[in-house]
Amino acid sequence: MKKLLLLLITGLIVYTTYANETVVKVKAPGYKGVNVLKANSTDLVYAGTWGDGVYTSSNSGQAFQTKNNGLNNLFINEIAFDSKNNVYLGTQGDGIYVSKNDGNLWTKLSFDSSSNVTSIYVSRFDDNIIYVGTYGSGLFVTTDAGSTWSSLNKSKDNNGQNVALESMHITAISQTLDSTLLVGTYGDGVYRSTDKGENWRRANSGTNGTKFINQIMVISKDIILMATNDKGLMESNNDALQWTKYQPEADSLKNDAITCVEYTNDGAVVGTRENGIWYYNALPYTEWLPSNLRNFGVVDMTQLNNGTLLSYNFDRGVIRSTNKGKNWDKISLDPFGVESFLVFTGTEYIINVNDKMYKSSNLGMDWTELTNYPGGMVNRLKYENGNLIGIRNNDAIISIDKGNNWNVVTPGDNDDSMMDLTIASNGDFFAAILFFADGMPPTVRQELHKSTNGGANWTRIQNYANDAVSGCLLETDPNNNLYFFRTDAAINHRIFKSTDGGASFNNSGYNLNKTVSKLSFEYGSLYAATGQGLYASKDNGTSFKKIDIPIAARDFGQSQPDQSVASFVAASANELYVGLSKHWGVYHTTNGGVEWDSLQSGYHTGNIYDMAVNSDSDLMFTGTLLYKYLNKNRMGVPQLASPDNGALNQPLDISFDWSTSGKADLYNFQISANKSFTFSYEDIITANTYYDIFYKLNPNTKYYWRVRGKTGGVYSNWSTVYDFTTLFAPPSLIEPIKDTISVSHTPDFVWSSVEDAEKYKLIIATDEELSNIVLTKTGLTDTTYTLTKNEKLNPITTYFWAAVVEGSDGSQGQLSEVWKFRTIVAAPVLTFPNNNAVNQPDALVFKWQAVTEAIDYQIQVSRLADFSLVAQDNQTLGAVQQPLSELENNVNYYWRVRAVDTNSAKGPWSEIWTFKTGQKRPIHISPANNSGGHQAPLLLDWSEINGYKYDLQVSLKPEFTGPFVVELSSIEEHKYELTTLETNKTYYWRVRAVLNDTVSPWTEPWNFSTGLARTVLLSPEDGAVNVKKVSILLKWEPTPGADSYKLQVSRNESFTDFFFNDSNITTSSKDLYDLEYEQTYYWRVMAFDGESGNDWSEEWSFTTEKEPKNSVLSAVESGILVYPNPAGEQVTVNIPLELAPKLDKITLISQTGQELRTINIGASTQQIGLTDLTNGTYYLILKGKDNRFMFKLNKIK
Repeated sequence: MKKLLLLLITGLIVYTTYANETVVKVKAPGYKGVNVLKANSTDLVYAGTWGDGVYTSSNSGQAFQTKNNGLNNLFINEIAFDSKNNVYLGTQGDGIYVSKNDGNLWTKLSFDSSSNVTSIYVSRFDDNIIYVGTYGSGLFVTTDAGSTWSSLNKSKDNNGQNVALESMHITAISQTLDSTLLVGTYGDGVYRSTDKGENWRRANSGTNGTKFINQIMVISKDIILMATNDKGLMESNNDALQWTKYQPEADSLKNDAITCVEYTNDGAVVGTRENGIWYYNALPYTEWLPSNLRNFGVVDMTQLNNGTLLSYNFDRGVIRSTNKGKNWDKISLDPFGVESFLVFTGTEYIINVNDKMYKSSNLGMDWTELTNYPGGMVNRLKYENGNLIGIRNNDAIISIDKGNNWNVVTPGDNDDSMMDLTIASNGDFFAAILFFADGMPPTVRQELHKSTNGGANWTRIQNYANDAVSGCLLETDPNNNLYFFRTDAAINHRIFKSTDGGASFNNSGYNLNKTVSKLSFEYGSLYAATGQGLYASKDNGTSFKKIDIPIAARDFGQSQPDQSVASFVAASANELYVGLSKHWGVYHTTNGGVEWDSLQSGYHTGNIYDMAVNSDSDLMFTGTLLYKYLNKNRMGVPQLASPDNGALNQPLDISFDWSTSGKADLYNFQISANKSFTFSYEDIITANTYYDIFYKLNPNTKYYWRVRGKTGGVYSNWSTVYDFTTLFAPPSLIEPIKDTISVSHTPDFVWSSVEDAEKYKLIIATDEELSNIVLTKTGLTDTTYTLTKNEKLNPITTYFWAAVVEGSDGSQGQLSEVWKFRTIVAAPVLTFPNNNAVNQPDALVFKWQAVTEAIDYQIQVSRLADFSLVAQDNQTLGAVQQPLSELENNVNYYWRVRAVDTNSAKGPWSEIWTFKTGQKRPIHISPANNSGGHQAPLLLDWSEINGYKYDLQVSLKPEFTGPFVVELSSIEEHKYELTTLETNKTYYWRVRAVLNDTVSPWTEPWNFSTGLARTVLLSPEDGAVNVKKVSILLKWEPTPGADSYKLQVSRNESFTDFFFNDSNITTSSKDLYDLEYEQTYYWRVMAFDGESGNDWSEEWSFTTEKEPKNSVLSAVESGILVYPNPAGEQVTVNIPLELAPKLDKITLISQTGQELRTINIGASTQQIGLTDLTNGTYYLILKGKDNRFMFKLNKIK
């Protein structure tokens, strides 16, 4: 749009160019103008029309045929071809169609049917890849020739350099020879992608701020041309990284609005919106020259294989040049010059086109035919005082209900010509007719007629001019004054005025002396459109003054245009729209003609027939097509919905919503960090009423956003500006460190501070999504939080944690990363000595429960509750008990234990238990502990404690639960003789010192036997854990006099679920094999002398290891091969060479543990005979100093 300012004092004309499309085509019935012209590689020419579908020509454009079979939408925006000449059509509101047989049949693709497709490009490298640009929905691509589609509006890699396609109105697509994709937009310039649209960069360097791209053409590696709507023709020789003006010295091109371009070996040929066709031809002083066709808008241009150029304009149809654009001649396809007329009735626009009438109540978005219209084209269409009037050749048609019903009015005879008809505000009808008077030869006469009853009866006005003239016009004003213009040079084209309802006429008092094409009284002024300009009278026709429109010459040597007016309409007393004749375009003023807007940027200039405005000053005008221009101040402003004004703690990837604006078909969304919007963070054109932000916003920042409607190039006023503040930045987590293991059950959580943050929230969960919350701490004013004892975490558990800033309103900032950690093993549970126990001996076996995943334990004993001084500090090497001696007597002690896990990390301490030791206790002297073969009398002897007496207990039960063999108190001697003993019995005895109320702890029980001594277990130690399940060696001390032993290994303490039970063991050890994972076993031994056995030994336990993941037999793990398995008479053992020197022997054992044979390993391959064995399961044990492997072997015949 150009703004023209008429400076009355200096006489200067100032032009300000706005290249946006302020005027847009209206999708209306009855129009047929060509919208796109393209030739395929075989010179089959396609013409896509605006309302009449597709035409093709197979003879270089000389004749065209319609090709609309299968085509449901006849408004064509774009035509493109693939390498096989399959043709794709982009439609206005019905997506994409394809034809694979030269347009004989069209098939609709699965593209969004509601989309207005504005550009199509088939990849030069792959016919299956098609890029499609739309009006308001952005860019799409298919990689399967249209079966599926995906959006390319936003870069996949949002790295701060890539961008989004901010204008969703895509008007041009092309691809360079190295596959760089170029996309031109309407409103945001050009973009480029080097990865097929995955990521985008702006490519506007050197374009001088151009925003509106009409076409991009890749000529060669070094020549890319870009037709713009505001900066002329641009050129790039480096894949669009940099643009320059095409031939920069060629400044003689008179119009920067380039609609299309073709390239010959002489250079570029361009079509313009206003100035016809120009060609480049290097001359010393001017390098652009106009062709023989100028002063009109050019729609499109295409080139045939022989270099012939074809173009289309609304004035001459298809034209041809055979000399590279210098000269053009018309060849075919009339310009579809449909003359049409237009009026606004107060609620609807009504058009008369192709003998029919249509109405629209939504600015041309939808049209309804007025089916009661009697048919035919009118010469003039009016709406006066509630009457819709159509002037036809011989009559007038009038509707008082806006076109639903019609009345035909004929003031004279049926063969009289109707020149004009007007209806005054008082209801009087006035008609000017032309007829042939009687006589020879007949005389052409003109008369005025009047009707006072709605046209039912007419009276010829007696006082009329009887000159034979035509081109008469009638108009009335609100005071019922009648104006009558007669085209007659003899009387200086006078305007006559009647103030008495046509009874008499007087010269208006001003000799206009201009031929008037339209006379209209609007908003207190009488306007007259003439061949020399627009004139206005503000004194009811007494005097007229020209309203000058300062338009400049378009061509070399051209004088100032004469401003011939084709049509005009007034929107208010100071707002006018004027359409000029001879393709000079449409102009708009809002201040009575002081300044003018040129609307040429929105359409290809051509003939203008009629204009109408609505109450919002929205303009529609008819030419070869129907166009509209909206008044931005009356478009309606979108209402912002979300985020709410003043919203806090909004996400950084926020979505925006707003209401529709009644007249807008697109929306302009802006977001900025400053209220003046001097820099927009994003500036988007979209067809949606929502937008998802592309560039992640900064945290804790106030942003401002607004939206305005857009139709064509007209923008509504901006909405109210809303502001919101983004959420706080995420804290950076510090500890527990990510993926740390063996973390305390009450760890310190530490994170970084966030600027301006006052409070934080800590979240701990057992899942990464933080849905299974374990603990939430809110309102934390410090960036460190230590869990309390009541908040302690579970042992050996994986947790996830995060921190977030809390707003003053309870909202949250941006969540930190989510870190994972795993807690340390549990604290052991102490079992013995009991808490607060008293009178404990100076030597104790401390015991506690095993801890899962613990491999060791640390025990501390101290006389101080804070353990600042430790009496004992020991590692137990995995045992869940620890004997400690040399404790002081009559002392309070404190003790605690903690586990050590597989990572050598120490878990939390157990509870602290306390006990008190008693008086010094006696020491056993004889008989020796675990001795046998005794008989009565037998002297029990213990050490003396001066001044003390003694309590003695002898029992057949190690638990001393009674009945007792001996139970004596306060013995004065430190010895006692047993006079009677039963044979083959084991006796248990203990002693304590007594002095008044002071009692020492009992001594540790000793035992002796009158037969074989009780067997003493050696290893594995009681309570051992993580015992290898492959095999274990159970050992005990040889019992004097014993010739065999019985071993029981059970899965329970009651010894009812045996894993092993054998009484023929002749050694003091036994190998067990193939134990179960994570199984606690209990074992005991009894010694035998012949048939006589002693008592069972103590009962000890051990627990095997956990089953490792993907566990296999040790032999397999080591690479040892045993084959065949199952085996027959022989089995082969193949040992890896590096392992063989580390092994000494192979032992074959039965399922009961019986050793069947042993072979010394002398080579890496060993054969073992099996002929003497029965069928069943056996075990091969391979042993060395530091290695022990077991393999299960099945024996078959």
